[in-house]
Amino acid sequence: MDNPLAFSTLACPEWPAELVIEKAAGFGYDALEWRGGSSGHVPPHMPAQRLADLRHCRAEFSKAAE
Repeated sequence: MDNPLAFSTLACPEWPAELVIEKAAGFGYDALEWRGGSSGHVPPHMPAQRLADLRHCRAEFSKAAE
């Protein structure tokens, strides 16, 4: 089994989460390590609606990248 290819958001600290997801999907990355950014990371206590929005964003860009 291959190891997934991932990048850390330390490389793009000012990007909003939606842009990170868009670029990750577009560049073919399999995973992200959430660090940095305006909110620091995607915290476990993030509001449920915001998490749902990010999951939807991820699904949309993942489909587009296929």
